[in-house]
Amino acid sequence: MNRLDQLHGHDPYALMGLKSNADDATIKRAYKRNALLCHPDKFLRKSEQEQLHAKTIFERLTAARDVLLDNTARAAYDLASHRCPRCPHNQLCFCNPDGRWSSRCARCTPRVPVLPPPPSQNATIQRACQNVRFKMEKLDRTIAALDEIIRKNTNTMHTLTRKRKRCDREYAAAKATVVTHSKKRTKAYHEYKNLAATNADLELHVAELQRRSRGY
Repeated sequence: MNRLDQLHGHDPYALMGLKSNADDATIKRAYKRNALLCHPDKFLRKSEQEQLHAKTIFERLTAARDVLLDNTARAAYDLASHRCPRCPHNQLCFCNPDGRWSSRCARCTPRVPVLPPPPSQNATIQRACQNVRFKMEKLDRTIAALDEIIRKNTNTMHTLTRKRKRCDREYAAAKATVVTHSKKRTKAYHEYKNLAATNADLELHVAELQRRSRGY
């Protein structure tokens, strides 16, 4: 009996839990993993229905393994089921507008190369590219000139900032000196007023003494 007929319409990839690009080693590991779960020897003490079900699944797994390990049978199944052969994306082939199936899926189909434009269009494109290059070079020169202006102005700004800081320090020192001299002037003025008051008292006292001396 053909192995494909033993599948009874089931997908061998789905039975094994595999993708379309699975290699032989992956198929063998998947078969061993799934066969251990439904091997008939594990269902000897079960009911006849469960034994029959396990035997059916085991036979389908074996048929799926044989189909996937046989390159000819695998290619025949992929062609019959419209599956993209060895597809890393696990996709199906797409149907063309004329109703015929493509040999590959949309993601594996090679892209159609872009044809070069006609000579007339090619010349136009070259002129456009040349104009763009000229504009880019002009913009590069403008940007370089602006960068130079910004650099010079930045240096000037730093110089003015240093001068401003020095002037601020000198202004603060002069202001402190003015405050100090103002305090000294105020102190001297108070001392002068005190001395003037003392001098006036002394003059009054001298006049009183003179008056008394003339009276005697």
